[in-house]
Amino acid sequence: MKTEIISKSEILAMIDQLNEQLDALEENISLTVKQECEMIENKEMAELEVINNLYEKLTEKAESIQDQAQKLRYMKTCGSLKATVALH
Repeated sequence: MKTEIISKSEILAMIDQLNEQLDALEENISLTVKQECEMIENKEMAELEVINNLYEKLTEKAESIQDQAQKLRYMKTCGSLKATVALH
């Protein structure tokens, strides 16, 4: 079996190369995490906008129902008054 001798400078060069690869990998991971966070944030913002729009529509509908109920109470009161006047 042949034994290969590696010099100290070759070992240091390999270490430098591995460190560069590690730095690139860390940067890639950092960028990927940042992109994922932005995607999640954008999705959450879109979901909040949908919820807000639904809330506004429900609020409008509730106000409309309250208005209709007020009109019905008024009509009921007017109808009771007409019936009272007709009896007298």
